[in-house]
Amino acid sequence: MFSIRYQHLPWLILPALFLLTGCLRLEKPYPQKSAYRLEAIPATTTRQPLSNRVLQIGKFDSAPAYRSKGFIYRTGEQTWQADYYHEFFTPPAAMITEQCRRWLQEAGLFSQINQSGYPPATDLLQGRIVALHGDYRPGQAPMAVLELRLILINETQTPAQTILNRLYRRRLPLADKSPTTLVKTWNQALTDILSEFNSQIHQTLKTRIMETGQ
Repeated sequence: MFSIRYQHLPWLILPALFLLTGCLRLEKPYPQKSAYRLEAIPATTTRQPLSNRVLQIGKFDSAPAYRSKGFIYRTGEQTWQADYYHEFFTPPAAMITEQCRRWLQEAGLFSQINQSGYPPATDLLQGRIVALHGDYRPGQAPMAVLELRLILINETQTPAQTILNRLYRRRLPLADKSPTTLVKTWNQALTDILSEFNSQIHQTLKTRIMETGQ
């Protein structure tokens, strides 16, 4: 009787082991999500405003592919990949709007950066993200890509006059494919773009002051 009772024991143990293995697999931790921010710091600060004009910065827009917070990678000529685990802290258009506001405020080109609607703005800045991705196509060096269109409008004239409308493009090489390196290189690209934009606006305002005194 003893041998009959225990001869089926292995068949009872095996299902229990399978169940235990399944439970362990279910408890396997998923990779944690990581959030990053874009940042561009001006090299110099101008304390005395260049002009008495007031700038209003509208909320920047972006192409549909770049409106979410997740990173976007180009993996082929016609293939793209979204990264669920690495993303921006807030939507990229909102971050670039804030960085542009901070940059121009530090640069001192305008007497005031209008955020409350008062006093009335003399100029309006609009922006749109055209491209913001890591280019990881096979057979090519990995690149950080940022394309940003910036439009400056003089609203003291009727009708309003577009002073500047330009698409700024940057493709910077990546040392490796890590998300941290990608963000650092995007930051460098944004710094380059805002530096170039700042120089152009500086020259435009100087020319306007010489011609009109405003």
